[in-house]
Amino acid sequence: MPMRRVSLFLGEDLLAGLERLKREHGTPQAESVRRAIAAYLMDKGVLRPGPFSAGGLSGVVASQGTSDVAAEPTSRDLRARFLC
Repeated sequence: MPMRRVSLFLGEDLLAGLERLKREHGTPQAESVRRAIAAYLMDKGVLRPGPFSAGGLSGVVASQGTSDVAAEPTSRDLRARFLC
């Protein structure tokens, strides 16, 4: 999936958390932000999980409001996968 560069303003507490993830888990800050946004959007029903690729989030697709979402992994499952 092609990506676009965006700019964000984050508070010191969020930046410190991203640095900690990077130090403790080796997760790049951009990847942590993508994972957090994807989990938030899935939790809000804006996105639903699709087939996963080895690369991470390319399996996340826009929600179509279909009833088959219940068969997909829950946002809790995805948070456990993406936010570690």
